[in-house]
Amino acid sequence: MTVIVTGASGFLGLATCRRLLAEGHTVYGVLQTQSQNAHKLPVHDRFFPVRYDLGSDDAALVSAVPHADVFIHFAWAATKSADRNDHDAHFANVDHSLALMKTAEKLGCKRFIFAGSQAEYGIHFEKITEETPCNPVSEYGKAKLAFGLQGAALAPSLGLDFIHLRIFSTYGVGDHPHTLMSSCIRTFSAGETMQMGDCMHTWNFINIDDEAALIAKMVAYDGVLSAEGHVFNVASDDTRRLKDFVLEAYDLCGRRGECAFGEPQPKPEGIVQLNPSIEKAKRLLDWEPRVTFAEGVNAMIAAETNKGDA
Repeated sequence: MTVIVTGASGFLGLATCRRLLAEGHTVYGVLQTQSQNAHKLPVHDRFFPVRYDLGSDDAALVSAVPHADVFIHFAWAATKSADRNDHDAHFANVDHSLALMKTAEKLGCKRFIFAGSQAEYGIHFEKITEETPCNPVSEYGKAKLAFGLQGAALAPSLGLDFIHLRIFSTYGVGDHPHTLMSSCIRTFSAGETMQMGDCMHTWNFINIDDEAALIAKMVAYDGVLSAEGHVFNVASDDTRRLKDFVLEAYDLCGRRGECAFGEPQPKPEGIVQLNPSIEKAKRLLDWEPRVTFAEGVNAMIAAETNKGDA
């Protein structure tokens, strides 16, 4: 199949592009015209980079891609923590994403896969299924939910099988340096002190490779994947206190440095409890998370060590 991936130079975009290429697909990777990350993109005879900015005329995108089967949309502006409540930026993303669905129809796509977020659910203490009511707190979560709902309503008129991923906490090699797990590994590996809140809330981490494998299965799915609902939780089976994850990472780093747990820290979206169900993805796609947390963290530690040795 031929697949378009927006946000191709990002953490999830890169992993997905690599997985799709490994499985024999042709990939058009879309990145911003001013992006400095083109050097990260795969070098492959079935990979084609495309420069395109969200919200701009789609003529450049249409002319660069003669035909595609699946459109994967990861690009989203204003994703940093400080920008989570920028209403205008996030709802501009909604408009741009709806326009891309129409572009997908022009290119002949039959499936549109969108990267939503667990932030759409808001604060819950029970198990979170795809049917759990959504009460997002941040403008980021509200906008992701708004596009998911509007995209699902628009999709039938465009002949698109619309898939809305609600992605939980992803980690792995290549993650942003300021995420919790990247910060822990870098700090512990250097023998320094990691200052945190109490980390007593429930959490769930999914490894980037397992996430990319699930998305690849969605690309290859033969049938109408949204027949049982557009939304799919993307997470792992490993749910526990965040503190337990941090302490395991500390052990794997050889207990160098120090874990300094403190008082609960204020968050833009409140203290989120992550306890997701992934039974739908497992049942419909014959998918299982394969990478244990220890395996994923060890790979990150090796990458951090190799970076220091370079």
